[in-house]
Amino acid sequence: MNTIIFNLFNGFNVRYLIETGIIDNLKKKNKIILTSYSFEEIQDYFVNDENIILYKFEKEKDALFKKNFIYRNLNTIKYYMSGGNFKTPNLHFGIFEKDYYSKFTLRKFFYIYFLKIILKVFNKYKFLRKSFSKIIENQYPAYYNQVFKEYDIDAVVCTSLGTFANDEFLMRSAKKKNIKTLGMMLSWDNSTTRGYPGCKPTNVFAWTNTMKREIEQLSDIDGNKIYVTGSAQFDHYFHDLMITKKSFEKKFNLDEKKNTLFFATRGPNTYASNAEIIKTICKAIQNNEIENSQLIVRIHPLHYTKDKFKNYEELFRSYNELELEFKKILKINYPVFRDKKNKFFLDKENTLDLHALLKYSDVVINVFSTINIEGAIFDKPLINICYQTNTDFYNKNIKSRYDIKIDYEQDHNQRILKTGGITNCWNDRELINGINLALNHPKKLSYERKQIINNEVGPNKGKSAQKIARLIEELIK
Repeated sequence: MNTIIFNLFNGFNVRYLIETGIIDNLKKKNKIILTSYSFEEIQDYFVNDENIILYKFEKEKDALFKKNFIYRNLNTIKYYMSGGNFKTPNLHFGIFEKDYYSKFTLRKFFYIYFLKIILKVFNKYKFLRKSFSKIIENQYPAYYNQVFKEYDIDAVVCTSLGTFANDEFLMRSAKKKNIKTLGMMLSWDNSTTRGYPGCKPTNVFAWTNTMKREIEQLSDIDGNKIYVTGSAQFDHYFHDLMITKKSFEKKFNLDEKKNTLFFATRGPNTYASNAEIIKTICKAIQNNEIENSQLIVRIHPLHYTKDKFKNYEELFRSYNELELEFKKILKINYPVFRDKKNKFFLDKENTLDLHALLKYSDVVINVFSTINIEGAIFDKPLINICYQTNTDFYNKNIKSRYDIKIDYEQDHNQRILKTGGITNCWNDRELINGINLALNHPKKLSYERKQIINNEVGPNKGKSAQKIARLIEELIK
């Protein structure tokens, strides 16, 4: 029996590893150690499970380590360093520069100046990036070695290339002891948006061949070490949904005689105009600019981010006010968490709700998210929003961290937009016209949406989790 560590750090990667069945598939023949900062919402899921061990890391110690001058600056270089010819790292550096210059000083000017020179040189020469990796992979809190002293570990599995939370520390410690490290990609954009690897794994699991090429080029990882598995998070979309359309309409109090528009909000830190978009669509329905329709809105779980939840209370008031103002038109789907206090691990109900929303809605509207891929799986007309509004809907200190047009320019979004399967809207009028066109001609871009599936979903449709579990076992034999 092999012993495998899986690192859990937020609700998204918990769902990817647990809800998809990856860990359930592996625990039948292997001992699984789950590492995390907190198990308050997870431990009940594995109660009385003999093959599951919970091992807690110390968030405060890690946070203190990350404040170290050397680590902090090496990590900054790592995040904006890249191989290949990608626009995204430069766009992200532009955001960083803008944030850093919020208050100009001569010291800040020279820091950015030298940082640009370092990045220019490192981005040009692969051997320098590889040397840099050897240096940074020595940086981790010493207490991470303890788990490897207590247990005989065969492999460490993380849902990143050492670019999320404490993945890098765990992987670096394992690598020092010649223990296999396996890196999965948590989202379709992570191969270009998370910077250079914090630790280059022994092997990598990519969703698609496109993602594999991006990892090879940007992260300087040998293509022979990268396996294309498909995405486990999409598996359930290729299986029958147990919820009927009638049950779905009853749950959300929808009118079966009306068209259903589905708007998936974006996290408020990077898009603060969700409420304005909701109001624009509802007013258009109210004024018959969009005929015989109703809107259902899904609130993004990042609205509940612990450290910002208080700041977002004004947002929730605006959503509640909209529900009252447009009660015959608007329904809102709020996330359901297993623990209402911690808001970390989403209940299974959320996955079922999203599946039903995608399957039974007539038009899918979002802001540069994986919803564009998920909607394509169901051949739904896709509307993407590429603009922000400036109304006094709520407290003025709630602003998007950056202009949404930066998202438009990023490599992964340009790739999906170039298929022609998505209607990209730059203002309210284009949004309303796009919705009407989608309602009147729902199959118009069907062929183009198939290209999205071919490019972004990958192989093993409906069976990716099983493939990943089998591959992990093969690699650690």
